[in-house]
Amino acid sequence: MQPIARTILVVDDDADARRIARTWLEGAGRRVFEAADGHECLRLAHEQSPDLILLDLVLPDMDGWEAARELRADPATASIPILGLTGLSFPVLRKRAVEAGCDLVLTKPVSPTRLLQEIDDLYDGTREPQPRPSGA
Repeated sequence: MQPIARTILVVDDDADARRIARTWLEGAGRRVFEAADGHECLRLAHEQSPDLILLDLVLPDMDGWEAARELRADPATASIPILGLTGLSFPVLRKRAVEAGCDLVLTKPVSPTRLLQEIDDLYDGTREPQPRPSGA
């Protein structure tokens, strides 16, 4: 049996988006923690040590790019896989997310089936993280 991400931190400033993600993930047997911004993301990542972080990139105060950088800079959270989500499909923003520390970036909307598959592939190592540009 392949390992699966059992605990997932969902970070999104949109309460409806968090509720939908929670419904999909809990329906698949996952434990979910929620954060509405980057600061709360960092706090919960330390407190709960999730298996994976589902991180919206456009957040108030501390955005997802900065949160990813902070997570990667801290030895306590540096190894947690980060799946970035964005409604913006500009390649430069996706590249910036990978440079900041996201292992994978998906454009919203994403189907529940694809989201769960990408989470599990990223967590169990069957999906290679997107290469970070040199100097990142």
